[in-house]
Amino acid sequence: MTLKRSRGFTLIELLIVIAIVLVLVMVLIFAVLPQLMKGKAAKTTDLFLEIDEGISKWRDGERKAQDSFPKSGTNSKDKGKRYDGNMLLFRNLVGDPESKGRKPYVEVDEEMIRYLDKDGETIRETGDAKRRIFVDGFGNPLVYWEWKSKTQQSSGSDPTEGASGGQASVKELSLARSRGSYDIYSAGEDGQFGTADDMSGKGVDAANNPFKQPAPAEEPSGPRTQ
Repeated sequence: MTLKRSRGFTLIELLIVIAIVLVLVMVLIFAVLPQLMKGKAAKTTDLFLEIDEGISKWRDGERKAQDSFPKSGTNSKDKGKRYDGNMLLFRNLVGDPESKGRKPYVEVDEEMIRYLDKDGETIRETGDAKRRIFVDGFGNPLVYWEWKSKTQQSSGSDPTEGASGGQASVKELSLARSRGSYDIYSAGEDGQFGTADDMSGKGVDAANNPFKQPAPAEEPSGPRTQ
């Protein structure tokens, strides 16, 4: 009795199978990725709302005026200072209550927390608990500025270009901000501030995003004179 030899796949058949698998993977990626990005954006929006609610709880718990907000430092977008306000906000809403054995004003998942290095710019997965910061659904740090305190009114610096060469005082602001308000921003999916996917929290006029890049000046039309 002779045994028939089982026929294996030919090279062409293998290539066809691989091609079909790759097509299916690509279809799956294009179907799932947009939903994944939407989910991360939704997490960011939820975090904005949780922070806003947490600030209200902070006012009540710390017996602050209803137009008060956690202070944010120098309100600068310069490297090494951009995330100071975020760190101070986290400290007020989470760190300080925890250190006093109380419930934090914001209960946030670990995936929405990172650590700010002492250089003020590098973001780490672990670090000093006093240097914790909020990150958005994409894993990028938020920027938080407060515009209420006397310090900010007299010497706080605005991140937009102004009369003082980019460090305009709050009194020089051309943005439509009122005293007793705050700004909070996410850089969005691309992680770069000043692009179309930037996100802003409650109380922020997106049209006044200080990271927004100015439109390039149009060159005059017509023949050039020598």
